[in-house]
Amino acid sequence: KLRMGKWIYYQADGKTLLSYEHYKNGVLNGESKTFYPNNQVTEILYYKNGKLHGNIKHYTKKGTILDDVNYVDGVLHGYAKYYNEKGILIYEGTYENDEKLDDWIFYMDGKPAKKDKIHQ
Repeated sequence: KLRMGKWIYYQADGKTLLSYEHYKNGVLNGESKTFYPNNQVTEILYYKNGKLHGNIKHYTKKGTILDDVNYVDGVLHGYAKYYNEKGILIYEGTYENDEKLDDWIFYMDGKPAKKDKIHQ
């Protein structure tokens, strides 16, 4: 009795979509989406053989993107962008095997910040 195909879940009201996900032989495979009660997308994930794999995005209740990252076999790998709740880019850079590579670019008011102005 392994899960197969598209599985759909609903909010407590039994009508409003909460999420859906795809399975192959009981393992997550393909797109998975979760929704806020207002039907706005919370996150879009992709799985391959039960591990995050592909482009992943998270959103606010108003639909503003919060992050846009990439996974390969369950680890952060590739270019990533992070935004504030207004959808303004705050930093971006590259991951390789869950590790940050090189110099990341940080933004202040939508413009690249000078390194001496960055407070982490």
